[in-house]
Amino acid sequence: MSGKSLSQHASTVNSEYQYFTFISMLYCTLLIVSVLLPYKIINLFGYSEPGGIFIFPLTYLLGGAIAEVYGRKMVVRMIWSSVLCLVIFNCLISLIIRIPSVPNAPHQEVFLQAFGSSPRLAIACVIGLVCSDLTNVYRMTRLKAIFKGKYFWQRCLWTTALSEAIFNSICYTLTYWGVLSNTTLLRLMVDSWVLKMVY
Repeated sequence: MSGKSLSQHASTVNSEYQYFTFISMLYCTLLIVSVLLPYKIINLFGYSEPGGIFIFPLTYLLGGAIAEVYGRKMVVRMIWSSVLCLVIFNCLISLIIRIPSVPNAPHQEVFLQAFGSSPRLAIACVIGLVCSDLTNVYRMTRLKAIFKGKYFWQRCLWTTALSEAIFNSICYTLTYWGVLSNTTLLRLMVDSWVLKMVY
């Protein structure tokens, strides 16, 4: 291949992947923000729901879109990279909040209250995320092959519904077991799934 052909090939590749870095960073940002908010239980039209209820579903949409455009290999790489970033984030949080504060520093106990359960939440989210997101990507790419690339939104909604059910059942159980009653926990799972689907 000549130098000119190599240059044209590199230009084509760069053009095809020019948005991938930003979308991947956006995916990771949404993931970390959604992990910070579950213990903020909000009142949503009389329903008690985690604060990240409207943020986390966007990760499935982004994952589905990336799988559609860039393929399964790229989105799986993005998911594992984001999981690693999430683990590093939680390790750093766990380390920093346990370092003794300077005397008389205000509001130090608030940090421990807000982030003290972060490792448990991180483990629950990592397990739920890996199971649900990889299912989302697999089903999305499989259905794309079956329907020959048609019906993107229908495929995206179906795979998101399945992935959300998997995530809720795993993550909510591991996060809120012993924190909420079984009845409240089950209602939280179901209500959260319904609201995410409506959203």
